[in-house]
Amino acid sequence: MSLQVAFLWLLDTARTFCNLQFIWFYLVDNHANLDGLAEFTGSFVAEAFLATLIILIVQLSVDKNITSGLVRAEVPASVQTVTSFAADVFIAVALSVVLHDKRTAFAGTSSLITKLVMYVLNRGILTALIQLVEFTTYISLKSGPNKLVFIVFYFPGTKIYTNSVLAM
Repeated sequence: MSLQVAFLWLLDTARTFCNLQFIWFYLVDNHANLDGLAEFTGSFVAEAFLATLIILIVQLSVDKNITSGLVRAEVPASVQTVTSFAADVFIAVALSVVLHDKRTAFAGTSSLITKLVMYVLNRGILTALIQLVEFTTYISLKSGPNKLVFIVFYFPGTKIYTNSVLAM
């Protein structure tokens, strides 16, 4: 687990560097240049790849038994967010059911399981909600000057995934 945490930390750090580079590109290099907002930089693409990789690692690490139905494929951003939403809901529900069935007569164990169920539900609701809002803004504002509004939810989404593993 500690190697996974270190790897996620490195990926998240690399993602932060990519964020800084393309924010510099958009805000400094292309200051007052609206045409500059229409292009995606290489660091934007790299950041999107790293974000997808972080989300995949976190979702696979939550419960290795749940991952049997995943298929390796390249998909557009809208499909990725929908599948992430579905996976988050499925993971939260599955882990809640499994943990609920493990309750015992011991008060300490039952209390710990209740806390774990609350953590799983809170994590699942938060990550699924972020994915749903990101998808909604991506689809509804796909063209025009507001087409990058979905990024407001996209950037913190990966940080939430990373922090949910670090909090375990």
